[in-house]
Amino acid sequence: MNKGVKLTLISLGSLLGLVLIVVGVALWLVFTPSRLTAIVNRLSAQYIPCESRFQSVDLTLFSTYPDLGLELRDVALLNHLDGAPGDTLLYVGRLVVGIDLKAYLTKRNIIVRQLQLNDSRVNLFVDADGRANYDIFPASDDTAASTFVWPDSILLHSIAIRNLQAQWVDRLHQTEASVSGLDVTAEGALTHGKLQALLEIGCGRLAFAHGQAGSGMTVRADGVAIRLDAAGDNEAANGRLTFTLPQAQLCLAGREYCTYATASHGDLIALDAPLRFSFDNRRLMLDTASLTLDGRYRVDVDGTVELPQERQPICTDLAFSTNRWDVSGLLALLPAEYTAWRHGMSLDAVAQLDGSCKGAVADSIMPQVDVTLRLSEGYWADSRLLPGPVRGVAGTVTAQMRPAAKHAGRHTVAAQVRKLRARWQNSEVVLDAESDDLTGRVPFSAHLKAHVQSTDVALLLPDTLPVTFSGMADLDVNAHATLSQVQRQDWQHIQAQVSLALADVAVQNDSLHVSTPGITLDARLLDGGVAPALAFNIATAMLNASHGIIGLNSRRLSLSGRVCYDPSHDELLDMLQPALAVNLQEASVYTPAIQQVLRLNTLRLDYADGRCDTIDASLVCGLSDYQLSGHVDGIEDYLLRDGMLQGKLRFTSNYTDVDQLMSLFNGLGTDKDSLDAQRAEAPATADPFIVPKNVNIALNTHISNCLAFGNRLSDVAGGLTVNDGTVVLDQMGFVCKAARMQLTGVYRSPRFNHLFLGLDFHLLDIQIDELIDMIPTIDTLVPMLKSFKGNADFHLAAETYLTAGYKPKMSTMLGAAAISGKDLVVLDNETFDKISSLLMFKKKTENKIDSLDVEMTVFRNELEVFPFLLSMDKYQVCVAGRHTLDNRCNYHLELLKSPLPVRLAVDVKGSLSKPKIELGKVRYANLFKPEKQNKVQERTMEIKRQVRQSLERNVR
Repeated sequence: MNKGVKLTLISLGSLLGLVLIVVGVALWLVFTPSRLTAIVNRLSAQYIPCESRFQSVDLTLFSTYPDLGLELRDVALLNHLDGAPGDTLLYVGRLVVGIDLKAYLTKRNIIVRQLQLNDSRVNLFVDADGRANYDIFPASDDTAASTFVWPDSILLHSIAIRNLQAQWVDRLHQTEASVSGLDVTAEGALTHGKLQALLEIGCGRLAFAHGQAGSGMTVRADGVAIRLDAAGDNEAANGRLTFTLPQAQLCLAGREYCTYATASHGDLIALDAPLRFSFDNRRLMLDTASLTLDGRYRVDVDGTVELPQERQPICTDLAFSTNRWDVSGLLALLPAEYTAWRHGMSLDAVAQLDGSCKGAVADSIMPQVDVTLRLSEGYWADSRLLPGPVRGVAGTVTAQMRPAAKHAGRHTVAAQVRKLRARWQNSEVVLDAESDDLTGRVPFSAHLKAHVQSTDVALLLPDTLPVTFSGMADLDVNAHATLSQVQRQDWQHIQAQVSLALADVAVQNDSLHVSTPGITLDARLLDGGVAPALAFNIATAMLNASHGIIGLNSRRLSLSGRVCYDPSHDELLDMLQPALAVNLQEASVYTPAIQQVLRLNTLRLDYADGRCDTIDASLVCGLSDYQLSGHVDGIEDYLLRDGMLQGKLRFTSNYTDVDQLMSLFNGLGTDKDSLDAQRAEAPATADPFIVPKNVNIALNTHISNCLAFGNRLSDVAGGLTVNDGTVVLDQMGFVCKAARMQLTGVYRSPRFNHLFLGLDFHLLDIQIDELIDMIPTIDTLVPMLKSFKGNADFHLAAETYLTAGYKPKMSTMLGAAAISGKDLVVLDNETFDKISSLLMFKKKTENKIDSLDVEMTVFRNELEVFPFLLSMDKYQVCVAGRHTLDNRCNYHLELLKSPLPVRLAVDVKGSLSKPKIELGKVRYANLFKPEKQNKVQERTMEIKRQVRQSLERNVR
């Protein structure tokens, strides 16, 4: 550097320094602290209505160099008000302001180089009458608008507030607020439309209280820190806002909602928001602004917010997302009152949220909001409800809020649940659901799928229940309903479908065993009925079930139908009103009542309203087989013992054991105690058939072969009706031992030892000895039959009461019989020999009777045989008479035709075992000669014809 230039600069600097020293000395001599303090105190008394005090006022140059500074110390404003905590309204420990005076005077630029406010206290108070200690200035009468104009540029190089203490007490509204340790630092500049600013705020403690203690609200916040860094121009500004709240307390109505212990992993609240603001359209833009709770739970927000302008509300276009939230930790941040339901429960999961908010926001306008919640790693355990935890809870929940299309100012909220999974033990559940209106009727659709292991079901049963399970189940449920329908249990308007598939199922205890490789159940609630209705279909293959010695094995079973639930009824069938279709194939049933294996080849029936409209069954019991078809009515009333079971069935069989079938239905519907009491009074060997009661079943039968009372019958066909304790056989035809038979009969069993039998019985072309074997009572009624051999036609119509051993009570016997036969052989016996010798029959090796036609009647103990003609070789004998059932007889035998020139007659009297036989008078010489009959003989023959005609009239 040139030596001259150097000397010049040194000289100028020395001169400038000298000038400054001179100015400073002058200012110090003119504006001394004591003089400035006195001036300020005098002026403050004129312009400040309350008491004020300035301890020290000083102009500074060196401490604020190169700016001109003003320093105030120990400034106080005092205003007494009764009830206030003190008289001091404001106290300032030290206030320093440094201004670039030249820049303002020459360029109108306000450049505040320094602003320092240290150790200040503010006390604001409002009494119960609304008077405030800070209300010290009178109201202004000047209504003119302010003419203040912002300067072209403002520079704030250093603004600092240190250790500010403030308190506000409002007795009128029962509100208190305080701040302590407040520090504020600000730097900035506004020059030629360019902005640069930095603001930092720190606070030791903030406190707020409202209301009475125990019922109001109290808030405390410690360590609050705020930082705002901004730069921009007249069009837009960029910046970054940060906020931290390490810890806080919040108490409402005596309940603590937040304590100093709430935040355990970081700051209670932390905000980091990069932002941009456009002044033209008042738009705030956020660039991944993050809000963090307890240092763990973060929410990131991106998008724009347009601040309201004339006739335009706030407009938003925001997107947000979170990090992975620990649900158990998040719940721990909530007050205990809101998590009391977790007592005894372990709950955890990982949750993530994301979504968006788009649209205008105003009093009656809501934006479009979309929210998605993703759950994973869920865990729940409560030993009071489930023995073991629920794990693997995961899924997605979405929600949308939209303005209502037809209602201005209203909005709708829709939500969806997608693949919400949960696993317990070896079982798993998956749920999908959705609702398009959570703010209205809340209609929803749900789809639930579950896979359940039997070992898991066993864990839910009491240990005292002696049942073992095995197998698995797959459940599929679809439902459509509204929330109010579910709350009201309005099942008739809820739509639901259920599918249940069971595989490898086995259930067993001491007496019960059920097993099947698979069962399927499909059910659905029927919508819109008067009462809730359920339609269902059950199908199974290879079902094995047993209870004690009762068992069922089936190759295939299907059951479909519906039930309609009506709780106004007391009885189960009336309450459910079932309609069923049953299809059972290749089943075997074991029951001690049958004492045989009952094999059901097929069983198909349709049941509704107490009626089986269609019955189609094919079954085998022992050697018997049955095919049934038809319908049955009154099932419900019969089961409730309030009516009679009625029906018409077609019964066909290749072979039937009638005795076995009768034993199966013996005593059905009769009171067991009453039956046992009657049985005790009867002989031990007696076991009569007690006809079922409360039934009216008509069978149209066709049986190829059967066994009945020890007799083998074939081609059995006819009608059979069981009607409330009475059996009616209607022209039942059958063949026995090559003989054709037909039976119409009535059998009643009013009491165990008092049975009624009425019959119309026809046996055609039957061996007489077989007839006697089949109906032993015939030998009692017609003792002479055992003297003949050959085929005969037998007709019998009778009624009588029977004992428990089926023996007729002869005092009640009433009947008629007719016997016809040809080419009969008379068996040799002592009685026949004696009679034939008296009648001078020729002695032959075999005595044949050409024809035999006998009519007889029975009344009580007496049998009357009408005169009949017996032809044997060249002889014709007329036989007539009567005998009692105690074997006392009185018969007349008269020879009407013989090779002999004489007519003979024999009377047989006395006991049938040792009768007294002697010659008698001739009576019937013209009986069989119509042209010579007298009136008595005509009447006798007419009665014979009527008896035979009435007996043979029903023969088919």
